Amino acid sequence: VGLLEAEAAARIAQQRRQERAVAVARAAGALASMLDARAAFSELARTVVPDLADWCAIDEAGPDGLPRRLAVFHRDPSMLELAEGLERKYPSDPSSPTSVAHVIRTGQRQLINGITDEMIVAGARDAEHLALVRSLRLRSLAILPMFAHGKVVGALTIVGEGERELDADDLAAADELGRHAALALENARLYAAAERERARMAALVLTTTAAVWTCLLYTSDAADERSS
Repeated sequence: VGLLEAEAAARIAQQRRQERAVAVARAAGALASMLDARAAFSELARTVVPDLADWCAIDEAGPDGLPRRLAVFHRDPSMLELAEGLERKYPSDPSSPTSVAHVIRTGQRQLINGITDEMIVAGARDAEHLALVRSLRLRSLAILPMFAHGKVVGALTIVGEGERELDADDLAAADELGRHAALALENARLYAAAERERARMAALVLTTTAAVWTCLLYTSDAADERSS
């Protein structure tokens, strides 16, 4: 029986690795083909769930160093509403070592497996906060920094619910997605900057052209007045 169980476990593990590989490849393809960061990351978050995690969120590093949410996804829309309401009423402490802001600031990943009710009680701010966090059914949490050219440009968060714990393969796949996401974010930023410069140059050309025509008309009118 032990051998049969081991073989079954090995088959399940192999299947999960294949599912992860497919999810990473699909997400990488979506990211590579999009220059709209929000659209690309929304697609990425949808790809991660449920192959790698039950929740997925992507944040970029804002100019002030604080995270700005680009996308979040859960299969159950009511859970999304719950999490968003929780964040609005009880915003994360950016100084907490388990916050997205801390990961972006330090570039160090955070992983918590086996989240217990005792841990949730210890971190609750009041009775309502406790009830809301409990309803999320958190089991595992990983926040992974996204690097581009040696710089942290954001963070990828994945969450396991119920009995689901994130393992080394989940984290390896998430790291790979984070690399693709970071490059996509940098490309989107470069594209946006190029578009702004193109628009600035176009406006400058129009302004210069209008000024030239005004000057020519003024010169022509002055010449007509002198000749008359």
